Amino acid sequence: MPRTALILAAGPGIGAHCISLFRAAGYNVVAASRSRQESLRAPNHLDLHLDLSKPDTLPELFAKVREHFEHPSVVIYNGFARTLVPAENPLGSISQECIEHDMAVNITSALIAGREAVNGWEQAGGQANGTFIYTGNKQNVMADPKALTFGMAKCAAAKMMWDCSVAYAQRGFRFYFTDQRKADGSPAREMMDPMARAALYVELAADGGQQPWHYTFVKGIGYVDFRSKDNA
Repeated sequence: MPRTALILAAGPGIGAHCISLFRAAGYNVVAASRSRQESLRAPNHLDLHLDLSKPDTLPELFAKVREHFEHPSVVIYNGFARTLVPAENPLGSISQECIEHDMAVNITSALIAGREAVNGWEQAGGQANGTFIYTGNKQNVMADPKALTFGMAKCAAAKMMWDCSVAYAQRGFRFYFTDQRKADGSPAREMMDPMARAALYVELAADGGQQPWHYTFVKGIGYVDFRSKDNA
């Protein structure tokens, strides 16, 4: 039976490439985003509507996935919300509404999605070989005051992936915070390659064991351990 990949916030960049590459790898694919409505586009491709600023909708979305396919063995979290504030005074003007929105999209919905994923894998008796991949960046190991809430949420997401990679290791459930870099360890930013990212996600999902949870990688090279540079 084909495995199912659920892509949360399946937009035109990483999400679109994930759809293409996971389908090519033989997966059923569920693409969820604000711009999509429920539609079975092909026998192995389901679209679902999802607003990640509303974390309480995640359980219903997972239930819809199971109505069409089996519980997703791969969950890709691409949620992204970034409120920019003055770098010299990041606390001075940010509203509670922005704080709550950014946290909901960047971390709260990721936490709920992780819970739903694990509960389904547990019900499958640990046979799902589950993989949860969070699209991260260098925000968890660098200062960037203008993107305060964005960076705070990325730190929380990295902590979630780290703790879960430890907690569920013996059950074979894998968790990754992915972070594309330039060769010198600086953030990829404008050099970020959505296709390379999607290809990495397919590779991590197919791998038999947990690789480094903080998966820092360089296009064309693969995983690179930047911890010494980050700590410096």
